[in-house]
Amino acid sequence: MAFAIMAGATVAGGAAFSKVTAKPSTTLDLDTLANKGTSGDSFDDWLKGMSKEDAARYNEWHNVRDAGYTMPWEDYLELRSISVKNVNGENMTLGKYFYEGSPDSYITKAQGTGDTYFDLGTKWNDIKNQYNLTDDDMFNLFNKPVLDDAVNAGKTIRFSQYPYDFKDTALWNEWVYLTTEHGYIRLIEEGGYWYAIK
Repeated sequence: MAFAIMAGATVAGGAAFSKVTAKPSTTLDLDTLANKGTSGDSFDDWLKGMSKEDAARYNEWHNVRDAGYTMPWEDYLELRSISVKNVNGENMTLGKYFYEGSPDSYITKAQGTGDTYFDLGTKWNDIKNQYNLTDDDMFNLFNKPVLDDAVNAGKTIRFSQYPYDFKDTALWNEWVYLTTEHGYIRLIEEGGYWYAIK
């Protein structure tokens, strides 16, 4: 399964580029590359506009390739771009997926309100198998960046289910990540959602 990056594509962080050239062969300098922004159209130019979090993740992969991470950077960018829906929504909805069309599913709720949400669907297991990744790897490579982007964009983050009822799931891990990395301290229930509050 290969993923081609189309001309003018926009990735989850909002950066756009029109073509991909060669990726760098050395570790990225976070202070140089992070949050610079660019109007260039090469892959190296695009890297200069990536978030500090994504630059750090690239460096981590670059240093642990021998440990089994085999996903090309270009594939990752494409997967990230298709994993985030309604990127311009004011809210980020997180929650449990029950079945297609379920009124309680976070996807159904997010679609109904125009919220941003994360969804790789059946591709989740395909990606794990192709690139020799665990569920923890997937969470680190996909869920965490989506949460980082939402927080950095100032989105209101809300859950369609109460995370404490779903411990040992990705939903619970998302809440833990928000508390440990982004300073959220409590959840307030309102209108059928649990809002993350700092």
